[in-house]
Amino acid sequence: MTHHPRRTAALVAATALAGLGATLPAAGAHAATPSRITVAASDTSVSSGEQLVLSGRLSQAGVVRVVAKDGTSWTPLTGAVVHTRRDGSYAVRVVLSRAGDRVLRVVGDPDAAGVRTSRARVVVHVS
Repeated sequence: MTHHPRRTAALVAATALAGLGATLPAAGAHAATPSRITVAASDTSVSSGEQLVLSGRLSQAGVVRVVAKDGTSWTPLTGAVVHTRRDGSYAVRVVLSRAGDRVLRVVGDPDAAGVRTSRARVVVHVS
């Protein structure tokens, strides 16, 4: 039988972790690579119905969606979905109508397989 150094190292690490009571991923499962996203608002205080732009960068090209905090859940904002440029930069227009402090979250979903979705928040006051 031929020994593979990577498999042997993985087996040793798995055995050590199992002894510590750690849970291992299923065979063949790989941890997803993290992604990062940034967000900035063109204005953090707007009038109801006024347009603002959220912009930033996703660590890889992908799709960016904007969702708003609605009580305890997040609600997608209609039409607030864009594909990033090749360098991961994005800009998305948003119009908010409900008054008060609105917590918005941009959700970046990279195109690459095996890369996790990332999130960033910004608060905008709507009067």
